[in-house]
Amino acid sequence: MQILYIAQKMFSLFGKFDVKNQNGNLAYRVIGKPSLTKTLKIENAKGKPIGSIHKKMIALLPTFEMFEDGKKIGEIRKEVSLFRPKLSVSYEGWKVEGDFFNWNYVVKNDKGQTIAKIDKELWHMTDHYAIHYEDDQDSLVLLMIVLAIDAIREEESAVTTNAANASSNNQ
Repeated sequence: MQILYIAQKMFSLFGKFDVKNQNGNLAYRVIGKPSLTKTLKIENAKGKPIGSIHKKMIALLPTFEMFEDGKKIGEIRKEVSLFRPKLSVSYEGWKVEGDFFNWNYVVKNDKGQTIAKIDKELWHMTDHYAIHYEDDQDSLVLLMIVLAIDAIREEESAVTTNAANASSNNQ
């Protein structure tokens, strides 16, 4: 079992943070780029750009395009669901399903087999995630999925906060 740890840095302009492996070594660096939509660039441990996700501007539900070495390899799209968050991933037929609290996720392949487990680690000032997986070839795409999950959660939190503020201002 391999593990990637994602710990976002507090007060980081445009979101720059390191992704480390189970040994504490740098595996990836994620850098947010200023743009009209959410864009995150991914570098390998040597600083070479290897991938990115871009939020689509026009989409009914949050949708992120995944790029590896400049080529589009798929999309991550939030699905409509009542109790548990679900994402479809147009990459190898993968599906992502979250728990009721939207903290932990399971990534399954097109045969329904678990590829990875994603855990949101609580009790930190910033968002922390752990990705547990077997196949090293899946690590970049799994990282992209977590980045999309985090961006969707951040967006939903902002909407909820704005709605609560608007409601309290109207009273």
